Amino acid sequence: MRVINRLPHIWLLVLCFALVDPIGNISAVGAKHDFEGKCRLCHSSIPKRGTDFSRIVLNGEPEQLCLQCHKINQRTSHPVDVAPKGPMPLSKFLDKQGRITCLTCHQVHKERNTSSWGNTELKGLLRGHANGRAFCIMCHSNDALGAKWHAGVVNYAHTPGKFIQTSGGGQLLDQNSIECLSCHDGSVSQATSVSMNSGSFQHGSGSSHPVGVDYPKPGMKAGFEPAQALPEEVALFQGKIGCLTCHNPYEKNKKLLVKDNSRAALCLSCHRK
Repeated sequence: MRVINRLPHIWLLVLCFALVDPIGNISAVGAKHDFEGKCRLCHSSIPKRGTDFSRIVLNGEPEQLCLQCHKINQRTSHPVDVAPKGPMPLSKFLDKQGRITCLTCHQVHKERNTSSWGNTELKGLLRGHANGRAFCIMCHSNDALGAKWHAGVVNYAHTPGKFIQTSGGGQLLDQNSIECLSCHDGSVSQATSVSMNSGSFQHGSGSSHPVGVDYPKPGMKAGFEPAQALPEEVALFQGKIGCLTCHNPYEKNKKLLVKDNSRAALCLSCHRK
């Protein structure tokens, strides 16, 4: 089981991407990616300034290099090591097998020349000037209108999202759940009732499940599996149940469930008979 502690700004700390651009000798003050004197962490050989992306040789797969520093929930992150089905604006930054990697979207050394970018353009170290949904829509414009609706409209590639709840009674929801409810409150997607604090969220065809509540600790409530025994795909958020405990916008299962619920398999991951 994976218990995930999240902070409102952690989505900015996206994968610690292997060095993308040629290395200079000057690092930006306060940079999140300060690799001064650490080139060999990612590079087999140090590229000269101006070296084309396709000629840069790394010590390993980009995502594995990134995970040396960053803790990423890969289950709820944009897929990597997959080949796009058609042309895309960032095709220059696919790997040698034509697959998407962390480096396809992220420009590791973007902070080296802060005069070229505004503060918002440095968030997430995304390539170019766009960020957030505007960046995603460069490739996912058609997805927002088709079967891959969630992949096309979510505001992040690495959970949690950007929305922060700052007031209201009860326990605060995790950022992922608040991002879900920015649409699933009846304004875009159907929802019978919704509470922005902890409590029962009724959705779909009358089904309902509490979110924002603590998962029962051993001995507190009978009928639940211990948190430590939950499957890896069933995530808790600071010990609480959230929308992404059961759902994942990048999943292919029915209703975007984190696992197939045939014979109540998902339900029984937590609930004992």
